[in-house]
Amino acid sequence: MDDRIKSFLDTLKMNLDGLAEEEINEALSYYEEYFSDALDEGASPEELLSRLDPPEKIAAMIEAETSIKLVQTSPGLKNYSRLVKFAHIGITRPLSVLMLSILIFTTYSTAVLLFLCTVIPVAAACMVLAASISEALKIPAMYAGEIAGTVGLGIFVSGIFILTACVFYMLYRPLIRLSAGLVYKMMKRGSKPADKTGEERQAGPGASGRKRMRKLFRAGLIIAAAGLIISLASGLPAKLFMIFNSMKPADITVIRKEFGIGEADRISIYTVHSNIRLREGRSEKIVIEYEKSDWLDYSLENRNSEIVFEERSNGRLPLFSLVSLHENCAELTVSLPAGFDPGRLSLESRGGTIWVESGSFPADIKTHTGTIRLTLREGASGGIPPAVTAKTTKGAIYAGDKAAGTKTGYGTEYELPSESPVIIRLESERGNILLD
Repeated sequence: MDDRIKSFLDTLKMNLDGLAEEEINEALSYYEEYFSDALDEGASPEELLSRLDPPEKIAAMIEAETSIKLVQTSPGLKNYSRLVKFAHIGITRPLSVLMLSILIFTTYSTAVLLFLCTVIPVAAACMVLAASISEALKIPAMYAGEIAGTVGLGIFVSGIFILTACVFYMLYRPLIRLSAGLVYKMMKRGSKPADKTGEERQAGPGASGRKRMRKLFRAGLIIAAAGLIISLASGLPAKLFMIFNSMKPADITVIRKEFGIGEADRISIYTVHSNIRLREGRSEKIVIEYEKSDWLDYSLENRNSEIVFEERSNGRLPLFSLVSLHENCAELTVSLPAGFDPGRLSLESRGGTIWVESGSFPADIKTHTGTIRLTLREGASGGIPPAVTAKTTKGAIYAGDKAAGTKTGYGTEYELPSESPVIIRLESERGNILLD
């Protein structure tokens, strides 16, 4: 055999070093047979070699065919990158090189994005499940329904995240296959007709991969459905739905307590997220009426002539620090007798709304996220309305239907001066303040 043909075959073998021995021998046998038959037919070595691309390019095509098979059966960036490496060798035309670069950049960018969209939901599913179990362990054992409901919600949300990951993964794999097929076609288009490297190695998507994805998707559906059934059976989603939609709780216990005006001259009220209403009552006594929700506890006592009410969680609801940012439409009503002059009246709520229906009592009103509503129905003294100061950090102040107040470094501040000795101070971190 001619030395030039031997050199061609030696170079081809050297460039096929990354393939399995069987595949190398198969490729070499094909070209040896090709040269032998052509020489027998009278073709010259120069003519034969002119019909073929350089051995480096042919080796790249053969390796690309092997990579295509790997990509089709196991699509991933590792196998795709291997194909791209050989594509850079096999594609030399300037326009093809440009198109290849655009295709590779688009594929990698989209693939990385889809990969992140697959990994992040899986990580989120693990975190949510762990967090739900942690929250469930904080709930007292007597509330078995809430414990089951908390774990069930965690399982349900985790299942949704798993399904989301499956969807993105299903998009990720076809993208790699499609791009790999386009790269291979570009390589084939730039090759000479005589560069037939044997049987094409492209294969359809692996049946095992499809089967695994179906199983994973089915598992996600089962997990989500099981979690939803458990949580709905516990009644926890319904309770949270009512809270976040500002609906009055179904199970409340009304507690009422009266104090004589000689028993206390100071009042301090704090709720986690139950609403507070201050009004002028018809009774000659101080009346505290509390609508207690079943996930809350409270204390009400007279401490050295100061009526102190404090609301707190009984541990029944999960993620209560988050839940308490929204109002609970159960109310605590403070009714004060006309003419009563408390030395100190403090009303505060973290997430609840506070209504002040009378301007007859000096008061300090404060919320974190809840709204403050002040209605001046009667003057404090001689028909004179009370003096009002209001400030909110991130909320807004409205007088009537119009925005009011001045922007400051603190947030928004508003002042309604008056000659009345009654001063009402309103303050909120994130809630709005409404003056009627």
